[in-house]
Amino acid sequence: MHAVTTLLIIDNHESIRQALAQRLNRVPGIQVVGTAGDGAAGLAQARAACPDVVLLEPKLPDGQGLDVLRAIRAEQPGARVIVLTSYLDDFERRVALKAGAERYLLKDIDSEKLADVILCRRSFAMKLPRLTDIMSREPAIVGPNDTLRVAIDRMRTRNCRRLPVVDGDRLVGIVSDRDVRLALNSPFIMRERREDEALLDRVLVAECMTPNPVCLTADTPVVEAARLMRDRKFGGLPVVEGERLIGIVTETDLLDCFIKLCSE
Repeated sequence: MHAVTTLLIIDNHESIRQALAQRLNRVPGIQVVGTAGDGAAGLAQARAACPDVVLLEPKLPDGQGLDVLRAIRAEQPGARVIVLTSYLDDFERRVALKAGAERYLLKDIDSEKLADVILCRRSFAMKLPRLTDIMSREPAIVGPNDTLRVAIDRMRTRNCRRLPVVDGDRLVGIVSDRDVRLALNSPFIMRERREDEALLDRVLVAECMTPNPVCLTADTPVVEAARLMRDRKFGGLPVVEGERLIGIVTETDLLDCFIKLCSE
């Protein structure tokens, strides 16, 4: 890395390219060495200038944004590519991060934070671990044909409130203690205790689980996992690789991560 961090900006909006170049050129330690408005021009400038950092808008008019990302990472593995885009596209984000993008940011980020990311200044956000570093591996699971008694006993044994439902190697649902309570405690039907006990042995997990649950992947940033759980009021989410369960992230995992970061 040079004493000055050289920067290439690839964005299809000329006004945005110019504004970014002007703002970032004023930051000590950053030198904008080029701007480009499409994938072909951007890749040509990257090859000519060999910048330390590339700011890339993947939604280019020629549709080559992600191809440019892959090419730069293949030809210049030392270059850091930061995606800077107008709006969040979750599929695009996953593909970009898998292709080697260092960050996936939105253009409403303020100049100081963007400069911090470009210059690799240490910040709380940049110290965040990967999702696979904080998730609970080998979580307790149940099958769709297990009874509710099996599910509730497993929750008590493992001291957890939700269980991924797995059929073979495939995640098919998630069942929580709330799902079990709703199945047993209907407000419209009065039952005796022994009837609830019978239901525990008769009702199957598949009948009260949430099928096709919202899932995270190994490359989901921790902050996005936390935001999703907060916004959707999820207490935990399974982490998958394809359809295979590889772990679960819970509120406790996120709090443990926060405590560790604040203690360093």
